[in-house]
Amino acid sequence: MKRLHYLLRRLHESFTARITAEPIYELKTAYSFHAYLCAEQVSLIRRRVAEMREPPLGLEHVPHTGLERLMDEVSAAPTTVEWLAAAYEVVVEAIIAACRRLKDDAHPLADAPTVRVARLMEFELSDLVSFGRDVVVRL
Repeated sequence: MKRLHYLLRRLHESFTARITAEPIYELKTAYSFHAYLCAEQVSLIRRRVAEMREPPLGLEHVPHTGLERLMDEVSAAPTTVEWLAAAYEVVVEAIIAACRRLKDDAHPLADAPTVRVARLMEFELSDLVSFGRDVVVRL
């Protein structure tokens, strides 16, 4: 959950940072909406982790240096097409795969709140992957 939180938080930052520099209006609005979805998922994870743990939650720390490097590389992508491919086809797909694993590995009754969070995240983020693929193909 902490790794998903970190990736979604950084993805939100990356979407938000791209809005002003993007000349294509449709991409600006998509970045804005996708940043909102990421922020919603971050809040959802934060609430769930708070239910499972006592403070400090540890969500402000980088859970793994490899994730930090990945998101630094995604943010530094030189072209829009490269950024789109990295963000949507690599990061978002990895987040969805992690949600599926989390959902499948968690006990459906004992950890029902986590399963619910994973299902909701998978459902909401699946649209981002198809959007990203369509845009990369068109650009």
